[in-house]
This record gives sequence, structure tokens and C-alpha cells, in this order.
Amino acid sequence: MLDTKHLEYQNCTIKSVTQDKFPDDIIIMVGLEDGNKEKVKIMSKGMYIDQLKEMKAGERERCVWAYGNSDIDLYKRDDGYLLYHSPHEGLYIKYWLAEGEFENMFV
Repeated sequence: MLDTKHLEYQNCTIKSVTQDKFPDDIIIMVGLEDGNKEKVKIMSKGMYIDQLKEMKAGERERCVWAYGNSDIDLYKRDDGYLLYHSPHEGLYIKYWLAEGEFENMFV
């Protein structure tokens, strides 16, 4: 039986969004309330940017990305955003972002 682990972090910030050594990969550094940082990697810079623009324009309430077997979702909430990351089967991480953090997600 697979051991499932759920982690949840409140009041997170976007510290940086950069392009990785591979031409189409994006790295998001998420700042946690305790000062630590966690890395979220996304494939396909084009899809990443396109979905963020659609969300900003109000055409989308959810962005869906991936990195290998890793799933990454961004949901629009009433009070901000939820970055939901499953880096591998059995691990699910929620990063709650304040409203103003959305603008920091653009490369």
C-alpha cells in the first residue's frame, strides 16, 4: 500500500521564476513562511506563459502544468491562489499564495 503524504503551507511567496538550463523549462522558487524555499519545476515555457496570460485575462481559473511525472496546478481563489504540486505519486503539496503574488509568477 502506498503511503500518501499531504503538506500544506500558508502565506507563501514567489521568490523567483527563472528559465532552467534546458531551453523550455521553468523553475519557480516558492518562499515559505518559515524562511525556507522550495523548488517547483515546469516543462514548456510557452504553455506556462500562455496559461498565466489567460488566467490574468479572466479566461481561465486553473492552470495545469507538468514536469516528467510531476503535476503542477494553479487555482484562482477568492483570497489569492493555490499552487498545488505533486512531485511524485503519494506526495501532495499545497502552497497558498496571496493575491499579489500572481504577478511574480511571470518570467
